[in-house]
Amino acid sequence: MNDRAAVLFEAYDFELRDIKKGRGMLIADTGIGQIALKEYTGTQAKAEWLEAYTKRLKESGYPKIEGLFRDRKDNLIQTDYEGTRYLVKEFTPGRECVVSDKSQCRQACQEIARLHKAMKEAAAKPLTIQHKVVLPVTVSDEDEQPLPQEEQYELLELAETDAQYDMMIRKGEGFISGEYEKRIGEMHRARQFIRKNRSKNDFDLLFLKEYDRFYEQAMETCCVLSTAEKSMLEKKVLREKQYCHGDMNHHNIMFCNKELMIQNFEKMRPDFQIKDLYLFVRKICEKNNWSFELGKLCIDAYSEKMELTVQEHKLLYASFLFPEKYCKIANGYMGQKKALPPKRQWDKLQSLLQMETLKQTFLKAYKETYLS
Repeated sequence: MNDRAAVLFEAYDFELRDIKKGRGMLIADTGIGQIALKEYTGTQAKAEWLEAYTKRLKESGYPKIEGLFRDRKDNLIQTDYEGTRYLVKEFTPGRECVVSDKSQCRQACQEIARLHKAMKEAAAKPLTIQHKVVLPVTVSDEDEQPLPQEEQYELLELAETDAQYDMMIRKGEGFISGEYEKRIGEMHRARQFIRKNRSKNDFDLLFLKEYDRFYEQAMETCCVLSTAEKSMLEKKVLREKQYCHGDMNHHNIMFCNKELMIQNFEKMRPDFQIKDLYLFVRKICEKNNWSFELGKLCIDAYSEKMELTVQEHKLLYASFLFPEKYCKIANGYMGQKKALPPKRQWDKLQSLLQMETLKQTFLKAYKETYLS
């Protein structure tokens, strides 16, 4: 975060009292409370949709969500002199969920379930989105010179499934298998990439040695759900117009006094809500040696508010089974395009292999508890 980005606050009618860094943002104290300036990599249309959707959540009885602010000229996105773009949004200070605290993890999962309920209610009506449009270039009658383009806003009423932003809208069946096939393809390309290295280093040799094991896990993932079960879940996502937070981890779940607040919705997208639970529980369990006791505590806490079907439990199991970290390590290594991998990638692979036995124990216990 560039300190010079602080000048972007001047585009707003806030009474600035103090500006500080925190949580990857610039946080300002104002007359209406704290606000945050955060880097944004999405599109204009996505920001407009996000503004409308968070407003709808508040109207649906879920006030614990950060809203976005527009500047004096009605812009949502601010751009600094380097071209970096930002959003300005509400900010509530608090403490991150402690991954070793069972009580906090349980409360966090129940809050995730409450959010998901509110999302389903919010999707019942079409959104009214304040959409930015650029008027066409016109020509002056006097000198036939083109006049500057003008920007204005119009109100669009859109159904949830017709939202105009650049996320992968789930409009047809087959996206469960398609997603796994895409990831398996990435694994295959990574192996081909490493095989072509004439002078293989220790990382290359270890990666290739372990490839078959993780490839088998990925293929097994595709068979956890039958074709009929996949179709049933895909139709449910479309019918219920499900959305997920997209970046659900302990960093984004804050304890603010006696309230829980989920923050940073910039990665929200149409998808299985169960993926939010998976992301949170996976991260929590990874940091606790894949403790099934803690994982079960979290899953059961969520189920108390949002009951999971057998098919959803299978999808959750498949998500845990898929070698997510192995894929990330492979993609990270390919992205470096160097003869030697960075030490961090090597450390991650070693850590993954050390934790693999514990993960398999977790998966066995999950299967016996929820799928037997």
